[in-house]
Amino acid sequence: MIQFALLFGFGFLSAVLLVMILAPAVHRRVVVYTENRLKATMPISPSEVRAQRDMARAVYAAENARTKQELLQERDKAVGMQIRFDKLAAEASELHSSNHELQMQVQDMSTEAADLRSRLRREEGFIRQLKESLHLVETNVSARNETIEALERRITRLTAEIDDLRLDLSARETEIESSRLRGTALREERDTLRIDTKLLTTRAKDAEMRLQEAERKLARLEKKLARETAAKADLETRLQWREQELDRMRTARSSGAEVVQPVTGNYPLPRKKLPANAKKAAAAALLETTDDDEDNMLPVQTLETDLRSRSTALTAQLTKAKTKKAQDAVRAELAAIAADMVALTAVKDGNGEELKASLLAAARDKPEDNDDLSLAERAAMAIDRVSPAPRAE
Repeated sequence: MIQFALLFGFGFLSAVLLVMILAPAVHRRVVVYTENRLKATMPISPSEVRAQRDMARAVYAAENARTKQELLQERDKAVGMQIRFDKLAAEASELHSSNHELQMQVQDMSTEAADLRSRLRREEGFIRQLKESLHLVETNVSARNETIEALERRITRLTAEIDDLRLDLSARETEIESSRLRGTALREERDTLRIDTKLLTTRAKDAEMRLQEAERKLARLEKKLARETAAKADLETRLQWREQELDRMRTARSSGAEVVQPVTGNYPLPRKKLPANAKKAAAAALLETTDDDEDNMLPVQTLETDLRSRSTALTAQLTKAKTKKAQDAVRAELAAIAADMVALTAVKDGNGEELKASLLAAARDKPEDNDDLSLAERAAMAIDRVSPAPRAE
């Protein structure tokens, strides 16, 4: 295309140069033909001829001057055209050389175009493969779109579930916060209970030590009671002998015998026997426990405190009991304390019911003529009055 443009420009410049060269000759010929035509068509006189000659001279002079000026201008133009022609010739040579170079480039480009055409054919085959792959991809994309729509629906459902779970989580967090506050309160309460438990453990150990000491005292008192019981039996025997002697003396006095001094002494009298109905009521009370008895049951701590105070008071009364009535009261209180001690130990060990059954079995084996309440019966009744200690969970 560049070659055609250069050829067209070169032809145009050549045509312009030929027109500039042939234009003056054509103009002169036209003027001559016109004058001859006028002369042939218009006859003139000599004066007119002279006038025309003068006019022709003047016209010629003017035309000559004008032609001279035009010639100068044309010379200048010719020089300019020559310079321009030289420039155009140089440009034409340059264009020719560049045209040659361009032809070489065209050949190279033709070779490259052949390579490109072969490459294009390969690319077209690759494009066909790509189209087939694109069709497969579009099929896969449609399937993927369906999968995506299903996943979007699932995501929507999961989002709703997540919102519900967030609401549940907020509710759970509220519950956890309340549980944390409650746990804090429970920990504080636990610490307080631990302190109380330590104090109670210390007190329980002290109470256990005091209870062991009281048990040792009770054992000594039981031994003393056994000795006093033996002494009492001896005294009762002696008292019966003395009563028989008094009966003989009264008989002798009534018959006028000599008067004897009455027998005096600080011997204990026999204890009063319980009526038969009272004995049966006590035995029935051992076997039955009513709701009122359960309401009146003493706690272990209360019974321990009560036994401690009663033991202290009994110890103080032992040295002051001089009369028979006071001694009987001390013996009754000692038996009651012993029964409460047995009941307290049984309840604390957790075998109250078993010990109660054993005590009732022992109470049934006593002689029928003994109407007094034995220690076993008293202990069984005391077990019913003591409530079990609460277990630590």
